[in-house]
Amino acid sequence: MMTWRKALALLGMAALVWTMLAYPADSKAAGKQIGAWLSGYEGDWVDKAFVEDKDVDGTLQVRVNPNDGTVRISYEAWWGETYTFESTAPIAIADDRAMKWKYSYVDGDAQGLHTYKGTGTVAFGAGKITVVLNTLPADLNKLFKGTRTLIRDPYGQRNFSSGEAIAIATAACKCKPSAQVQVVLPDGDNEGNKNWIYYVWFIVRDNYRIEYEVNLHKRQAELVKSDWEYRSSAKVAKVTASSTLPSTKTASYSAANLIDRDPATCWCEGVKGLGVGQSVTLSFAKKTELSGVAIAPGYGKSVASYLDNGSVKKAKLLFSDGTVLVLDLTKEYNIFFDEKVKASSVKFVILDVTPGTKYADTCVSEIQFF
Repeated sequence: MMTWRKALALLGMAALVWTMLAYPADSKAAGKQIGAWLSGYEGDWVDKAFVEDKDVDGTLQVRVNPNDGTVRISYEAWWGETYTFESTAPIAIADDRAMKWKYSYVDGDAQGLHTYKGTGTVAFGAGKITVVLNTLPADLNKLFKGTRTLIRDPYGQRNFSSGEAIAIATAACKCKPSAQVQVVLPDGDNEGNKNWIYYVWFIVRDNYRIEYEVNLHKRQAELVKSDWEYRSSAKVAKVTASSTLPSTKTASYSAANLIDRDPATCWCEGVKGLGVGQSVTLSFAKKTELSGVAIAPGYGKSVASYLDNGSVKKAKLLFSDGTVLVLDLTKEYNIFFDEKVKASSVKFVILDVTPGTKYADTCVSEIQFF
């Protein structure tokens, strides 16, 4: 089955190669004339509808030989595949007028290689190439039916830097590197083909990560909502707390926030001081086998929220079967148990806290058992 990324690759290549490889071959002079004309279209082109699409991978290159008008166009996808397209008959070239053309290309599937043929129209305009694809493989019809417009890549000559990405993300989170905030460019996340998309991590107090996706075209950073590395497989039926901070007009600090899979909400203890000794109890619908726990040990709404409030450094888990575990949350917050535990409830008790810079309370955003 052809993916939509591959489909886009095919579209871009077809739009250029089908048109630019077509030239009268019976005259050397005509070849030179057309080669010179085509040279104005040499370089990088992108589908106008996908200029800002971070998920469209690969590079498209147009190269023209002005001496004879020959053109080689190739699309190299980030996974290493290269697609080459050829016209099957010459076409007459005229500025900004739709012309008929015929095309073919080879593509493979589980059954082997296949040659596809089709017809369409193309128009060369000022800074654009407009293509209508009348005949396509069935799996492309829904994606690329209608008129497609290619334009010069507006960012093709621009180089981006990680420093720019960090500056934009730092401004978005309204924070800066410090003893409690470490900035990290994660390996792998920033190695894609789109050099204008960066991911920036803020590691807060060594025990919580907040991530931003930075678009260097738009100069914007968007908070990436965490879906947690380990999704809870143990269904919690009830959550109770020893104390709870009173709700405000804009926020609730209920213990139910611990199991909503949203780190932007939290439970905050409600006693005077930092809440050492305060607890929450999570009860399951039935006795459940548990392999580990994932904990967001502070207020994960933002870097500022995390720093403003206290976060848990150490905690104790008291299982209904009598098992007791002490957790150091400065080292890891996705924790596998040495041995599986079977219990109907678990009590989470705060043992030690890193104080907040603004509020004298301690918050926890998520507790998920798996």
